[in-house]
Amino acid sequence: MPEPLNRVEFPLSDFDRSQLPAEKRGLQGEAFRKAVQEHFEAEYAPLGGFVEIVISESLVSIRWKREGTPADMVEEAVACLSKGDYNRGVAMLRFA
Repeated sequence: MPEPLNRVEFPLSDFDRSQLPAEKRGLQGEAFRKAVQEHFEAEYAPLGGFVEIVISESLVSIRWKREGTPADMVEEAVACLSKGDYNRGVAMLRFA
């Protein structure tokens, strides 16, 4: 079975700044976009596979490719959430 390519996009203005470290929450412009990029890179790195994160002036676009089906991802996400690994669990649910 080919690996599914998952994509999620949302307006940059919808990004919850509370997900960033306190010292980066007030950033603006390119510095803010870089902080958001780093946040998602750290969030998706443990999931394995291929990830491409593009942060434009108005849009966050994440493409992620990994072996498995959406049902597999949901099952793994629930396991992560049960263990308290909320960042990884939420990241997987986004694509499942």
